[in-house]
Amino acid sequence: MQRSVQELFAADKLMFFNHNKNMKKTSGKIKKESDSSSKKLNFLLNHSPIICFEVSLEGTILFVSPTIKAISGYSDAELLNRSMWNLYVDMNAREKLIETLFQKGVLDNYQVTLKDKSEQQRLCRIDAILLCNEQGQPSSLFGTFIPLD
Repeated sequence: MQRSVQELFAADKLMFFNHNKNMKKTSGKIKKESDSSSKKLNFLLNHSPIICFEVSLEGTILFVSPTIKAISGYSDAELLNRSMWNLYVDMNAREKLIETLFQKGVLDNYQVTLKDKSEQQRLCRIDAILLCNEQGQPSSLFGTFIPLD
């Protein structure tokens, strides 16, 4: 039995519609899962006592989780794009931290004393890795820190 062009076109259109409908269902499911993961990550960043951060090799704060306020008195917005230099109690501590990071490629249970907004000293534990740019050159460090006092 030979089919007309209109029948073939209608059949193709139906197949495309069904495929598109299935893709929308699948992409909707993926979007829901992605939204759920984003909500979980957002919750963790906003409520965890562990602070996540990213700092350029020059010392500029590129990212810090919002829970920093409870620990330091600074909001994440106050620290964003600010230099870390003002937060170190010992100015040589940052150089030692960077040196250790380059030697080992990772900071594991590294301790440093930082100042909070009221200038009080806070002993902190840092765990971090060195991040590289697209050319493979070190560009920043990413990690977590927890106050120990």
